[in-house]
Amino acid sequence: MIKLLSDSWHFEDHIRPSKGRKVHLIVDIATDERVLEVPLLKDMEDQVIGLKIRGVNLGRELTFFIKKDHLVIDLGDLNAWTTTPNRDGLYKVRLDLKFTVRDPSFEISPWDLGYDSNLEVDGYLLEKGSVTLPPGLKIKDDKIGVETILKCPNEKHQSVFLNPPADYITKKGKQKHYIFVMEPEIRRIMEMDGCNSSIKICYQAVNERIYYIISIIGFALLLVAILRFYGIVTGDPNLQFDIRFLAASVGFLGLIMGLVREGYELPLRRMVFVSILFLVVDLGLEIILLK
Repeated sequence: MIKLLSDSWHFEDHIRPSKGRKVHLIVDIATDERVLEVPLLKDMEDQVIGLKIRGVNLGRELTFFIKKDHLVIDLGDLNAWTTTPNRDGLYKVRLDLKFTVRDPSFEISPWDLGYDSNLEVDGYLLEKGSVTLPPGLKIKDDKIGVETILKCPNEKHQSVFLNPPADYITKKGKQKHYIFVMEPEIRRIMEMDGCNSSIKICYQAVNERIYYIISIIGFALLLVAILRFYGIVTGDPNLQFDIRFLAASVGFLGLIMGLVREGYELPLRRMVFVSILFLVVDLGLEIILLK
């Protein structure tokens, strides 16, 4: 017998240099079986890499193999786990799973204005969880959409969609960290006997407002650089070397390179890089021809 007691999912998204999602899953299970077969994610063999499973109250890693969309985990002798069986003879087992999803369902904006995320898991309760975004991004309206789908034999599928604000928001280093807890009523629905459950998690990551200001400054400097470049090309006699423009451009370049090096997501990223390239060319010409 295998009974799911609780599960918590913790996601950390990455979109550069390639799309990926780190997942930390903690599962409490009551069982009297030495071998567990539990679901994980669809297309697991192709998408999941670096999977490690640790028995928390056993104190070591566990061996496993993948069977379609399920994991088959060898628990070994249940008496070796730091637990005592309940009156039904079930042992409480806590599993700690860490892995990376290689190509998650991110729909990235072509204008570098964030991304939409969708994730579906089967056979879990999703009692609580968290989402950590790349630096410079936040979840739109702080809301994480959760759709629970109940699949009962000979009955029409039932679904409940919730789109509540995150229960708690904090910083995890440079990244925004969102914590959410499922409503008890949803858990009661998901635990109906003889039914299978599925959960879809969706949210939209967008740029924080302050980084739009940086992009606007970049475009303003680009406009000035274009006008000054035009003056150089046409031989404008009134055009002179301006130390203020040089200082502003160098300061902006330093700011952008620092943010990019630390992994921050900037709105209109490609256009900002075009601005940087043109600024470098213009500054080089001004230093050579006007100074």
